[in-house]
Amino acid sequence: MVLYMTIGVISRLHADKLEAIHESLKLPFLLRIQGHGSVSSDYLSLRNMDPTEKSIFIAISDTAKCRELMRRARDEAYIDIPGRGVMMAVPVKSVGGRKTLEYLQSNLSPEGAAPKMQFEYELIYVILNHGYVDEVMDAARDAGAGGGTVLHAKGSGSKYASQFLGMSLSDDKDLILIVVKAEKKAGIMQRIAEETGITHPAGAICFSVPVSGLAGFRNMQADV
Repeated sequence: MVLYMTIGVISRLHADKLEAIHESLKLPFLLRIQGHGSVSSDYLSLRNMDPTEKSIFIAISDTAKCRELMRRARDEAYIDIPGRGVMMAVPVKSVGGRKTLEYLQSNLSPEGAAPKMQFEYELIYVILNHGYVDEVMDAARDAGAGGGTVLHAKGSGSKYASQFLGMSLSDDKDLILIVVKAEKKAGIMQRIAEETGITHPAGAICFSVPVSGLAGFRNMQADV
């Protein structure tokens, strides 16, 4: 059975509609997280705009339900409208625990083709110290990134993180999600590391995962 982790980001004003679509498809492990857009405070103040509040939905689906979710997100939640939201699908490589796998098999269809291993887009995760989103996004945009979605988090496992990553995860953190074309990923991640990495107060670290499906990236798919 091929599984995907779907990630939907939508304006909080329209989040209930996307949640209803998820629930109607009976997708397991649905999470709803609050976040906001990454447009800089200077940009917003110059245009007398308020920060864009976002809701992020994370769920697990099979191939058929993943396609249906993408279609309905476009047709019913109008996620293709600029500024409304985006949705992506990431292949799940493995599932931990026999009971978890049994639950998924009982709730999802076993049918579906294996995902392609050539991916046009990737999702960059950036973990940074709280309060440095603008600096990190400036570095990412300089290397060709578009916008991103910001989540506030508190890390755990700081003893091992400080040894492995050179940073503590016990303090408040921000998480930025940035979808980019695959050929731009390396340059963007390198710029983030060079300008806002562990020697910078932001202490940013980043990694990426492949994205197998997208919705709501009409402008991005033309050119990023």
